[in-house]
Amino acid sequence: MQIIYVVCAGGGFFVYVTVGFPHLPGPYLSSIHKYTGTVLMIACYYSYYKACTVDPGYITAATKKDALKRFKFDRIMYQPKNMCKTCNFEKPARSKHCSVCDMCVEKLDHHCVWVNQCVGLRNYKYFLAFLFLHAWLCTYGTIVGFFILAGICQKNNLWNASFRSADGSVIEAGYSILF
Repeated sequence: MQIIYVVCAGGGFFVYVTVGFPHLPGPYLSSIHKYTGTVLMIACYYSYYKACTVDPGYITAATKKDALKRFKFDRIMYQPKNMCKTCNFEKPARSKHCSVCDMCVEKLDHHCVWVNQCVGLRNYKYFLAFLFLHAWLCTYGTIVGFFILAGICQKNNLWNASFRSADGSVIEAGYSILF
């Protein structure tokens, strides 16, 4: 899945650079969008890299004492002296055992196939940054793409164009035709 992400994200950025950059600046956009789009994409790559590489909070023999102290047992969902049957040690509060990684993880959220590891205590902020930055990138890309297309339509006078259909009738350009 990581290869699929890199191919899709890299391919999308390649299309932005090769198709979008020649139209910047345009009638509706300045050339600053070359830089803001690039910076936003680099931030997306960085957050993805960090979400994939930062230890999510795997509990080992060396870290289990600190993990036991980090969160208090609420005695409702998290009971003291509750043993992980796989890892053979006391489970800290708010930890869970991941069946994919075969390890206990502090404050486990889920195992994510996109980052190829668990999302837990230590990499959760990078995973959230990954999600929010990509949502922002998609929104930004949609808006910039719309204005680039509107600039192309204005530059080529497509708003006033007419098109001939297969049956020979003439169709005046409108938003639905141009879309």
